[in-house]
Amino acid sequence: GLGMQPPQQEVDILGIGGGGGVGAAAGAGDVEFSHIVLNANPQCTRQAFQKLWKGTKDRVEQTQKMLRADNVAQSLEELANTANFKTMASNKKGRKWKFYFYAQEQDNDSLHFIECNVNLDSLHVALTIKGQTDLYQDIAQYFLHSLNSILG
Repeated sequence: GLGMQPPQQEVDILGIGGGGGVGAAAGAGDVEFSHIVLNANPQCTRQAFQKLWKGTKDRVEQTQKMLRADNVAQSLEELANTANFKTMASNKKGRKWKFYFYAQEQDNDSLHFIECNVNLDSLHVALTIKGQTDLYQDIAQYFLHSLNSILG
């Protein structure tokens, strides 16, 4: 239900991404993430996740990326976990995988949530990020940054 238009794909192949092209020319490697400090042991129950996910309507970011190859997908969860995005749930049946990750800001305990859908046939990765603070867009970029090695 993300309404994929082919033109969007053309743009993403160039690696500019769907974020309005801010800082794209400099390359993603130059993005500064020092202000993002995530709790290494975030706390969130499944009930809280579901309630906050359903209730968050204003701080929502959606983006689409491509995997480099289908065999890199298995390292996605490990890379996310290493960057302190913890797995709330995952479903890795067949060729369509789904993950729910959550992260918690170190200084104020605010939570951020990520739904990640991976299609191993098209190598398409669709992300929805929802957050409790206005840092959610930076958190989204940080999540993508942590997956840099497997994204095309």
